Amino acid sequence: MQIFLYPDLAHHLIEHYLNQLQVANTNIHNYNLGASYCRKSSFKGGICIFVHRNLNFTTIKLNAYCSDYNTEICAVKLHSILPHISILSIYIAPTGNIAHFLHTTDITLKFLHTSKIEFITCGDININCLTDTQRKNQLNSLLISYNPFHMAVNTTSALLDESDGALQTNKT
Repeated sequence: MQIFLYPDLAHHLIEHYLNQLQVANTNIHNYNLGASYCRKSSFKGGICIFVHRNLNFTTIKLNAYCSDYNTEICAVKLHSILPHISILSIYIAPTGNIAHFLHTTDITLKFLHTSKIEFITCGDININCLTDTQRKNQLNSLLISYNPFHMAVNTTSALLDESDGALQTNKT
């Protein structure tokens, strides 16, 4: 299980290896389950976001955009922060279909995009962002089309994926 912390805002869990009931019963001190996606084709796995208990939020329903291992996505909209912020958690498996992932992520961002909402997008995208690859360029083109004001890649938790030699990086 990988956990990424945004103190006093949210916890973002990817590859949690839990089923829906286990996610619903997970307790993180001072946090409430904000959004989650659990895989349909396997018994366990998915992503979720826990939001600090002092923040007002709305769960954004995105399960229709999800496909196990290809595009796993969930989001919350925070109301007590100006401008409104949406936290989007995304995951694609190393063996996932990149074309499906990019298409679905684009559709999801179009659905969520408004001028009054800022996004924090985080996740495990399993794309080597340290070298110039087609996958990296496609992802950058997609993200840049939504005019991000800041993009950072956390490479401190990078792992070598033996299947294709790609570096697994976590977009934060």
